[in-house]
Amino acid sequence: MKALRPLFCLLGAGLFLVGCSDGPPPAEPEPLPPTPEAADEPPAIRADDASALNALTGQEVAVEGPVVRIGSTPNGDLTFLNFTPQRGGFTAVIHRSNYDSFPDGFGAYDGRQLRVTGLLEKYRDETPQIRVSVPEQLTIIEPRPTP
Repeated sequence: MKALRPLFCLLGAGLFLVGCSDGPPPAEPEPLPPTPEAADEPPAIRADDASALNALTGQEVAVEGPVVRIGSTPNGDLTFLNFTPQRGGFTAVIHRSNYDSFPDGFGAYDGRQLRVTGLLEKYRDETPQIRVSVPEQLTIIEPRPTP
């Protein structure tokens, strides 16, 4: 009878508690696998964190921050999504050859909190940037406030 199993046994001069289970202890639960989004996306860096941007240059990253200005070159070959008001801050750059991928243009990103993913580069060894070629590299992460 299992109910009458001795709970204690006398070994030598001491009394020790003996386990009453019928088998090995239960295994630790398996950790949940990462979600596909978490597995595919690198950790985010703040757009105003210059030291992190410098340290991660040359790597695939996600950068988050508010788009403070949208501009373009005089000839229209490049569009810039600037994340800081001063020159030299993080910028997402879209080349004219990729404009067709953005049929609605870039105005929807103005003033929005945005996540940009891609290879972090330095323009002229100074300005951190990611070249954006498809809309999937840009994710609005905070809705625009309603008036």
